Amino acid sequence: ANQLGSAVDTTSLTSTFSRYCIAFENVCPVATATLTCSLNLQVATSGTSWIAASYVSNVQLNVGLTTVLAGTTSLFFLSGATATTCVGTSTLYGVNGVVELVNPANAIFRKSINGKLNYLTPGAVSTTTQAPALPSGFWDGNSNAIVALNNAFQTGNIATGTIRIYGVV
Repeated sequence: ANQLGSAVDTTSLTSTFSRYCIAFENVCPVATATLTCSLNLQVATSGTSWIAASYVSNVQLNVGLTTVLAGTTSLFFLSGATATTCVGTSTLYGVNGVVELVNPANAIFRKSINGKLNYLTPGAVSTTTQAPALPSGFWDGNSNAIVALNNAFQTGNIATGTIRIYGVV
């Protein structure tokens, strides 16, 4: 990704695999002008009609000595979304790690994610700005298969980074 509004994948998810690994390598936002720039994931069951409901999403963050838990029902949080927990704009310390998507094509079980990510929040590089993030949650889309993924920052474009999707046997 380089100066993209979002990183969209409409071809990788099939019924071939029951789990997918989404790997993030140095994914950074262009700007955090509002200082609420979170990295998010949304799903689609048809084309690129991103669904903004039926999520049970949480992310646990440890920023410095503070533990933060944030949740939403409109998307999957992959990072924090406040001035002290959002992703900083340094292209040297973007989001790194993995998120696992479980059962995207299953007609019975709910689709879920869990992950381990790491990034720097805004401010000088230190142990008080480093943020390990543990996103998890479910998408309660009944029997509808997930066919597409949209990774985007809450505000602004993706400045740099690589996002890869792997089927897991």
